[in-house]
Amino acid sequence: MSGAEPEELARFRARVRSWLAENTPSGWKERLLHADESEALRFFQDWARKLHEGGLLVAHWPKEHGGGGASLAEQVVIQQELTRADAPRPRYLAISLGHAAAALMEHGTPEQQKLLAGILDGEVWCQGFSEPEAGSDLASLRTRAERVGDHYVVNGQKIWSSMGIHARWCLLLARTDPAAPKHKGLSVFILDMRSPGVEVRPIRQATGACEFAEIFLTDVRIPVSMRVGAENDGWRIAQTTLMTERFAQMVELQEGLSALIRQLAAEARATPAEGGGTLADDGAFRQQLA
Repeated sequence: MSGAEPEELARFRARVRSWLAENTPSGWKERLLHADESEALRFFQDWARKLHEGGLLVAHWPKEHGGGGASLAEQVVIQQELTRADAPRPRYLAISLGHAAAALMEHGTPEQQKLLAGILDGEVWCQGFSEPEAGSDLASLRTRAERVGDHYVVNGQKIWSSMGIHARWCLLLARTDPAAPKHKGLSVFILDMRSPGVEVRPIRQATGACEFAEIFLTDVRIPVSMRVGAENDGWRIAQTTLMTERFAQMVELQEGLSALIRQLAAEARATPAEGGGTLADDGAFRQQLA
């Protein structure tokens, strides 16, 4: 942020900076280099709880849901200071804190909103949207949810589900009216990943990590009480919650990119050029970098 900050915001920044200086775990990057998936998960869950104690985990959430009701300026300050302190981000909880929380807060029933407490305690959510033949054209998904009494019986497959192997809950998008236009016949559900008929297969990346997973659903029963919003209103709900989630993510990503640009510039100033001076002295290189 350019120029002098308002006094109240400057005091807020000082509090955030002081808390991070006292609480950011030292050597956390090196520690995670040698950690397996379960150890890394526990680390990020513990850190998320610590951030919540310090009022920094969900500062942007409304106060009635356990957040801080922070202004946009305060959210920017938090992200700037997290970057400055080189503090870890609770990446295993990205879906929990973003899309899932937005869906529950904006469209969930009071009973469903009780699940927000679990998110604040480190509970992992995943998202069951994309399918093998419904990626960029999400509305063409085929996973079917058929109502039978007070349950829906769900059959289908999801892919590229971030944190799927760790998730306790899944925000699931499924087709409830196959006769309706493809955008009109979808509904959103809260799926208990421990339900019978749920099979999760990790997708192992070249790095060895299993951040993504496939989810296979065979006659999975979801109570009607776990449908989010009205039946066949899933497309609208999915779009509004995605936009809400991305707002907070943009604040974080913008500061992260700014930090990378500053790092690149510093490295250019420190890297010797062939003809003398540094890379930063070369106008052509500066233009290329820009």
